[in-house]
Amino acid sequence: YHAKRGDTKFENANWTLDHPTYGRYRELRYVSPCNAPIGPKESVQIEEQYFLLKSDHLVVETRSKLPDIPLGDCFHIESTWEVTAVGTDQC
Repeated sequence: YHAKRGDTKFENANWTLDHPTYGRYRELRYVSPCNAPIGPKESVQIEEQYFLLKSDHLVVETRSKLPDIPLGDCFHIESTWEVTAVGTDQC
């Protein structure tokens, strides 16, 4: 995924066990190309990832920030994935 997008300088942190709401947390950092008509040609992207494994499903939340783009400190992108089993060997 990251190679196809052209991301470089990928830094992957290990999962921690000490997040107060979720059981696990990690931060990913990499440089992504930007195709906007204004701003830099690339930006550092920071992804904060959290996950919680419950008895019947998995919840993964990601918050992405692009601090190098214009007004990048004013917003972030959030996504939530919930994975639920539909059988003993299927999600």
